[in-house]
Amino acid sequence: MQRERGIDIFVFHDDNFFIPNHGKSLARLNALADAIEAEGLRDFATVVKARPGDVTPAVFKVLCERLRCIRCYVGIETDADQGLITLRRWGQSSQNHRAIDLARALDLFVCFNILMFDPDTTLDSVRKNLDFIEYAADYPFNFGRVELYAGTPLLHRVQMEERCWGDYMQWDYALASPEVRAYMATAGIEIP
Repeated sequence: MQRERGIDIFVFHDDNFFIPNHGKSLARLNALADAIEAEGLRDFATVVKARPGDVTPAVFKVLCERLRCIRCYVGIETDADQGLITLRRWGQSSQNHRAIDLARALDLFVCFNILMFDPDTTLDSVRKNLDFIEYAADYPFNFGRVELYAGTPLLHRVQMEERCWGDYMQWDYALASPEVRAYMATAGIEIP
């Protein structure tokens, strides 16, 4: 692609670019870098997606130095313990902070997302996510509301609780916390 079309930035838009084993990820990235070097390619850059737990010093050193990564989307999703439990994420808040700290140390441009609202959001989880946004405010981010996808345990649970409506095209739901609903109403934001 580089020789025939002049492409010099390769975007790996793959949620599974990293293997959930740091040693195997490191071996995979080194093998990819070796293959690129064997082809004689020199002037290129990469862009990847990672989960916070993928962001380790050894793996990202290879990513930046050998694969010339210039940008990484980090799927933070939530910094609140409540949100991690609701979304059934195996990560921890500390991994989010380490990912941002390592990006800063490597001078790697990152961006991230925060799923500010989910069916179980509390005022404490909103505060925790706002604190994280402030902590990482030197990087671009977006925030939104968790969507309920067909076939997921979260949709099934919220259906059993009779807190959602819609169909496979779009499921909507009521927030469990009356405090969050009241707080949002005072801000002029209507959330069911």
